[in-house]
Amino acid sequence: KVERLNNKMRKEKQPLKKQELLEEYKPEEVIIEEPFAKVNLHVFEVLCEFFGMVLYVCHERNIKTTTYTAAVWRSVLGLKGKNRKEQKENAINYVKDAFQIECTDDEAEAILIGYSHIKREQNSE
Repeated sequence: KVERLNNKMRKEKQPLKKQELLEEYKPEEVIIEEPFAKVNLHVFEVLCEFFGMVLYVCHERNIKTTTYTAAVWRSVLGLKGKNRKEQKENAINYVKDAFQIECTDDEAEAILIGYSHIKREQNSE
């Protein structure tokens, strides 16, 4: 019960944190990966809630949002991998090689989602 209460309290504060980030950085556009349910439906539910909150907060502030599936942004960059572990390792190595940044797998994927969007925009011009 305590864990559920803590999770609920964190979820209720999430929109405020996102608003604070938007106020601090004032982005013109937010790029985000679409949630994908592979095995764990609870994780998928949490990701969908997060995704929805980000879209809502951006909409309220008139900030453009662009979403990509993992398959799309990876294909733009030519990232491959036999399994999830290999894909994450390849993302870390791509960021290290391209930008000389040491980061976690989540940070690498966040950087690459944005970078793939920039590359797609450049290719469409």
